Amino acid sequence: MGTMLVNLMHISVCRYDGAGAQCQSFGESAGSKILSEAETSFLKNIFELKQRKYPGIYALEPDILAGEIRDPAQEDSWILFGPILLAPANAARFQHAGRKFGKLEDIGLHLQICELNTLVAGMILYYGYLTGKELSLAEFLEYNKEEFPSVQKIHEQLSRDLFAHQEQAGIHNPYEQERREQDAIRHGDVAALNRSISETYEGKIGQLAKDPLRHHKNVAIGNITLASRTAVEAGVSVEKSFTMADSMIQQIEEIDNVTEVEAFKRMAQRMYADVVAEELQANEGGYKNPLIAAVKDYIFQHFHDSIQITDIAKYLKVNPDYLSHLFKEQEHITIKRYILQEKLYNPAEAARIVQSLTEDYFNPEYILLFGKLVGGTRHSDAMTYDLLMVVRETPEYDWIQAKRILRYKVPYSRREITYINLYIMPLSYVESNKTPFLYFAHSEGELLYCSDHCHFRRPKHPINFAAAYADAKFQFDTFRMLGNELIEQAQDAFSESRNMRLAALFMAQAAVYFYHTLYYVYHGLEFDIHDPVVMHERMRTLSTQLMLVLDDNHIENIFTLPRLKSFLVKARYDIGFDVAPQELEMHLQRVEKMGHIIENYCGLRLELYKELSERQ
Repeated sequence: MGTMLVNLMHISVCRYDGAGAQCQSFGESAGSKILSEAETSFLKNIFELKQRKYPGIYALEPDILAGEIRDPAQEDSWILFGPILLAPANAARFQHAGRKFGKLEDIGLHLQICELNTLVAGMILYYGYLTGKELSLAEFLEYNKEEFPSVQKIHEQLSRDLFAHQEQAGIHNPYEQERREQDAIRHGDVAALNRSISETYEGKIGQLAKDPLRHHKNVAIGNITLASRTAVEAGVSVEKSFTMADSMIQQIEEIDNVTEVEAFKRMAQRMYADVVAEELQANEGGYKNPLIAAVKDYIFQHFHDSIQITDIAKYLKVNPDYLSHLFKEQEHITIKRYILQEKLYNPAEAARIVQSLTEDYFNPEYILLFGKLVGGTRHSDAMTYDLLMVVRETPEYDWIQAKRILRYKVPYSRREITYINLYIMPLSYVESNKTPFLYFAHSEGELLYCSDHCHFRRPKHPINFAAAYADAKFQFDTFRMLGNELIEQAQDAFSESRNMRLAALFMAQAAVYFYHTLYYVYHGLEFDIHDPVVMHERMRTLSTQLMLVLDDNHIENIFTLPRLKSFLVKARYDIGFDVAPQELEMHLQRVEKMGHIIENYCGLRLELYKELSERQ
């Protein structure tokens, strides 16, 4: 059971005896180890475990939790869940928490990101497995209320607030005005919504926080939540409506002034009205078979996957031909075409990017948007405009300069999607090479621009994926091995001979080999710059894990990549080269993680090539 929970929750689950002398971990690293007296003391001091009769949850920090269940079948035996860092967490927060609780790794514990409801559900499930007793969520929270002092004060504070409101004879904004806003959204009537927003009324909005900015954010979140539910009632997909709400609420939290919060709140309401209007317009033909809504929900949930009509039909337990015919008859569009229309990007924003590239600096033959934003084979892991710009002649501006141009013309603050991953390739190279990268872009990509004299054609036949797999596998095996060997030599130089110069040089060169491996496996060609800073900038969107580990941390002044760049030169030639052991050890740990991440991502890519070759 413990192993199953680890696989489901992706957090640490360990068993300890009463003395803390033995630890049994579940999952892939299942096993046991003897804890020293110091480790045992450390464990108990950190978590302040009370070994209660019922499952207990403990807040180590506001967003770092651990859970504990006592095993009734084994005297003084207990199971520890976590510690976990509540999701979502930014990179800086995760790194800070990881350093603070880094000692836990010595006793087999690792800080993982997890949602609160996942942690609680897993603990309740395991408690039922151990005891045979069913524990409700309400009971769980009641047993742990002492860990949440704010909960205990709710009734008393509520009474005080109600009394104060009566004394002040305050009037809240009228319910009718709020109802008119929701009715406007329900009917997709933006004009009516604008009229309702512009209404004047007696009273004021209830105070939802002491801080003015926090108060306005809370009001906005409430309005967005109501709008999302109203949209669902009007026929919008549950998944689509709730995902919109999640995204909007996260964006609200990033705003730092009241005026912008208010503007964003109203914009969000209008967006919901627009979505409802589109849904109502699509359903003007009358009765819609419930299967149509089910198909749309499936597509929305699996948009980043390779969606086949047979997969949808199997999931809905209907005949694929019948489903295709029904969808085309009622929606007047094929399922495949519908998938392509359900984009995760704003076409107007993509058009601005294309205009910025074509109006002054480049004269491209065509520009393709490929990858997951258009429902194709995933390229970038992060939400990114993956763009292939094919030019007649080698351009004056390379991709680094092009990114600078785009930062000026279409700055981050004005983009809905932050990242742009741009490839600029001569037409001669594209026409003479058959790589998976070029095939995916041309067969699945969306044509955003095509010059008047260019006749864009999609490939009629797949490439030889068996040959592509063999080539990529050879590069992977060769340069991954070189990188791993250099990491081992760097560790030996650091720990055994304390030769900081050799350790720094080997580590930096290993990073270059790792990046080389990643780029070649994805693109079928070598990267022509051996600068770790540039290589990371070029490949960072391919892996969000790479971004988490190696993106510059300006808060804590940790800059691994520039240091690696300097090591490649100074460790080789500078007679006065020196680096603190503590700093070098930190960089070494990061490069090791980088190697593991790249190995995993390349492995998944190679599996894709192999699978496609087996189908041919």
